[in-house]
Amino acid sequence: MIDMTKRTPYRLGLTLWVALVLWFGLGMLMPESSNHEKNETNYRHLDAEIKNLSWFTRPQPITWLTVNGDPVALNGPFLTVWSTLTNSILDKPSATFDAVQSLKLSDLSGFVLIHTVPSLDTPVCTAQTKMLERAAVHFSWITFAIISHDTPFALQRFCGDNTISNLFILSDARLKDFGTKNGFIMSWYNLLTRAIMIIDDTQTIRYIDYGWEVTSPLDIYNALWALKSLTQKQ
Repeated sequence: MIDMTKRTPYRLGLTLWVALVLWFGLGMLMPESSNHEKNETNYRHLDAEIKNLSWFTRPQPITWLTVNGDPVALNGPFLTVWSTLTNSILDKPSATFDAVQSLKLSDLSGFVLIHTVPSLDTPVCTAQTKMLERAAVHFSWITFAIISHDTPFALQRFCGDNTISNLFILSDARLKDFGTKNGFIMSWYNLLTRAIMIIDDTQTIRYIDYGWEVTSPLDIYNALWALKSLTQKQ
């Protein structure tokens, strides 16, 4: 007679192994539509929110920032509403180093929404840039700009991979001109801090939000409410 007590663990292990193979196999065969559907749901929510923008809360001036809870200093004082950005040179996305073209901040005319980020190759920066790409469709009369310390080549790849066409994606990596002149560089990390601001055609800040924690997302909706209020475009 076969001793089933010796075969039971083997059979149990075999059963579990087969179940796992079937589970993963079926998962691979399932259509990968969940992420697409989730993105479309988020975009529809964003579109609805933008259409109903009516008010905003002016962010409180701050005196310190943290990265994962640890204090981090900037290379200059925190800017506030009515501060003026110093004109600076920024690089456009480029496939090769010998084809990089630059522009000045002053080349962006009218009201400009600027979002500074450490790097677009991080989840929070990517997600919020995609939000602004979608939002820019609703503000066709406004310039939207993302400034990071990614190289022009990384920005070129990012724009292609994420179908970015409604934003000015600009690099401060080569000269660090924008961050140095305007005090947006985090000490130790030597990267731009996260901030969102609105400037007018004199480069005067009309809205700015640093957020307290650099690794956390900023309130994009609040900035868009402010943009709508400042530009008086319904």
